[in-house]
Amino acid sequence: MKSLFYRISLFMSLCCMIFVACENNELEIVQAEEDTTSVTLRIAAGTGEPSVGTRYVDASQYEDIRTLRVIVTTGSGEDREIVYNDMPAITGGNSLTKTITIPHVPIGETMFYVVANEASLGKSYTDEQIREDLVSNGKVLFVDEQANRHFPKLGPDIAQDGLPMTGRLAVTVSKDMLPVNIEMERAVVKLSLTVENVTASDIELTSVKFGPFSGDRLYLFPEYNLDVPDNAQYTEFGYENQSISIAAGGKTDKLSAYIYPTYAYMNPMGDNPYTLALSTNVKEYEALVFAPNHNSFRRNTQVNITARITTAVGITLNFEVTNWDEYPIEVPPFE
Repeated sequence: MKSLFYRISLFMSLCCMIFVACENNELEIVQAEEDTTSVTLRIAAGTGEPSVGTRYVDASQYEDIRTLRVIVTTGSGEDREIVYNDMPAITGGNSLTKTITIPHVPIGETMFYVVANEASLGKSYTDEQIREDLVSNGKVLFVDEQANRHFPKLGPDIAQDGLPMTGRLAVTVSKDMLPVNIEMERAVVKLSLTVENVTASDIELTSVKFGPFSGDRLYLFPEYNLDVPDNAQYTEFGYENQSISIAAGGKTDKLSAYIYPTYAYMNPMGDNPYTLALSTNVKEYEALVFAPNHNSFRRNTQVNITARITTAVGITLNFEVTNWDEYPIEVPPFE
């Protein structure tokens, strides 16, 4: 009898323990659901990849979003914690918008980081990679190693992986908050060159050489106006060994090149590196400064350059800096 009573008591105790554990587990689940919410992102994107007739024509059709990484952090400084880091599948084909749902975003103060087309930098921004690239000021530094240089890129060289784009925004997350817009900028500068032939004869453009203003590094996420590391190293770049026909009175298609944001002209008493030199089958033209009043070019801007080849003067240059279209990311109200 005593043994039977002991067994019944033990059974009841185990039942109570299981009940309490289940109750606590349910409470934890309810608490977790109350402390987080899902975020739906609607992302503007490009419209596919039409065919390209020549290697260095304007590559605007390749400047769309291929992949997207979303990172969410809480806290700051040494207490910063990455609570979400993933590359959700993006859908929509060639549509202008793509939709992503981010689960379990903590209620409260958070930071959203967005990286598009990270393969264009040869990177995979896992938690470990981000921690490896963090520098003392809390920025994520990218250095383009000489042995496997990703930029500068020329025209449709961006066709496979697109262009790197990033954005960041501090957000106070709540279940009934209004939509949030995160501005994502391209992390490069676009140079768009047109060469005009105003001579009386047809010519062939054989090379285009830009001065030493293509840098080798940048800070991944924009925080200030320029975001160029002080120790950036600059090199020349351009189109070599070309044979681009330009009829008399005609002009080339736009020749595109992409570089990291640049602050190559730090010493106003030194030589201006923002130069352009052309060669044709008839003549080589010496390098000329195309941006006499600029010491830098920030990310997500486009530099339009027109080089006019004349019989009397040689080459005249005109240029302008314009804004590049921004990709907004819209976060609808939380449910």
